[in-house]
Amino acid sequence: LYGLAYNNRAYTHEAAGRKTEAIADFRSALLVDPALTGAREGLNRLGVSGELAAESERLIGAGKALVE
Repeated sequence: LYGLAYNNRAYTHEAAGRKTEAIADFRSALLVDPALTGAREGLNRLGVSGELAAESERLIGAGKALVE
């Protein structure tokens, strides 16, 4: 999986007014690459900085723990 691809597609969805799809792709981008600050900013811009961002953080932590 390639986080930047999800991130870029999310920008396209956002520009076209497809908020649900943009949110899903920004979240996927963060799951693949937590360093993508643009994806975090996108979630904030779309008003999803709270619960969904926290869920993304939880899933990222779980993935890291699994790898370790």
